[in-house]
Amino acid sequence: MGDPDQGLNNKLGWGSPQKLKERGTNILGDDSFFATLHGTLGAGTYNQLVAAHLVRNRIAHSGGQAQSKFVKHLTAEGLSAAERMGMSVGRYLRDYPTVAPSTQRHFFKYLDAYETFANHALTALP
Repeated sequence: MGDPDQGLNNKLGWGSPQKLKERGTNILGDDSFFATLHGTLGAGTYNQLVAAHLVRNRIAHSGGQAQSKFVKHLTAEGLSAAERMGMSVGRYLRDYPTVAPSTQRHFFKYLDAYETFANHALTALP
């Protein structure tokens, strides 16, 4: 799905929960699984999916908006400027939040969110 003016430029984002919700509403209606994604999954899981997509973009795109959004995300999570300096995505996924047990760090939280999404999607199929 692209844009009549820009084609496929800057209009992809299929993994973005916000785009899935928007496009699900447009294509499948207000009551579809994708249109009701936030309510169906709950705010916690939905927000984890948003964060996971942001982190994915930082991995896929070396700088620009992806880097700025990643730094903004780290700041919102309360990481100090010293912690953010040179923060790799791998370290963020593996080591944060530092107070959480290793099985509750971002890598596993994002996997759990994707699994929850997949399980809900399976049950929503006719």
